[in-house]
Amino acid sequence: MEYSDKTSDLPIVYYDGQCNFCSGLIRIFRNLGGEQKTHLLPSQLVSSNKHSEVIVIKNNLYYDAGEAIIQILLSAGGLFAIPAYALQCLPGKMLNRLYYFIANNRYKWFGKNSCRID
Repeated sequence: MEYSDKTSDLPIVYYDGQCNFCSGLIRIFRNLGGEQKTHLLPSQLVSSNKHSEVIVIKNNLYYDAGEAIIQILLSAGGLFAIPAYALQCLPGKMLNRLYYFIANNRYKWFGKNSCRID
């Protein structure tokens, strides 16, 4: 009998668990069933200095910033794929400028969690 753990094939998403904006989007993603298609982990649980950006590891490939957002949306499928396809139309530099503009202002706009337990 062969054992296959399908969950080990899922993309891993590291996000800023202290960011209200990021946590809010993750909450929506979970409520819409996205958690069944990805592993969602706050980056604070991992020894990393990359808490400022979202990171996706999918099929042994590493994605960050704007490309990570596209991979998350594509992994979720369904209606999530529509904004992913729209974002793919942007040149890489423009996509990352948009990503970092939001990332650099998210605490100012949405605040920061000091301690969160889901």
